[in-house]
Amino acid sequence: KLTDIIYGFLQVLVIYYLAKHKLGIVVHSAGIRDKDAGYLFIGKSGVGKSTSARIWDMHAKVRVLNDDRVIIRKEGRRFFIYGTPWHGDYSDYLKISLEKATLNKMFFIYHREKNYAGKLSLRDNFNLLFQSSFSPFWDKESLEFVSHFLLDAAMNVSCYHLGFKNDEKVINYVRSLK
Repeated sequence: KLTDIIYGFLQVLVIYYLAKHKLGIVVHSAGIRDKDAGYLFIGKSGVGKSTSARIWDMHAKVRVLNDDRVIIRKEGRRFFIYGTPWHGDYSDYLKISLEKATLNKMFFIYHREKNYAGKLSLRDNFNLLFQSSFSPFWDKESLEFVSHFLLDAAMNVSCYHLGFKNDEKVINYVRSLK
């Protein structure tokens, strides 16, 4: 359908525009605003981004910014996350928010029988972020911006790998991480 072509083209256009004008990047993640904290739950399709969005939406007073594609921008020394209109399986349009949140923590997620998180090395942070970002590989200058931006984020935002059980206990677990 023509609408599918336009939908996909607009995503690529936004990804390129943000990078070309050094405004930010798009990451394959769910974004949550929990009061003053912003969390990204990052990963490939099927790892639990939409599941995470549903858990947080049903069991915590949060705003789901998006469950599949989130924009990260830097303003001054702080990183912020923004929702986009491109959602994943969590398609409750009334609950997806285009507002922003300060980015406090990033989680590279996977399913597990018990909640478990661990800090990642700078190298792992960068590699996992790069794999999960939507980069304009056809434009060297934009790709360099994305690479530098991701390194800056990896160095300045707490990053964890997070194995989570599909229940609401993960909320307090994530909130308690320092």
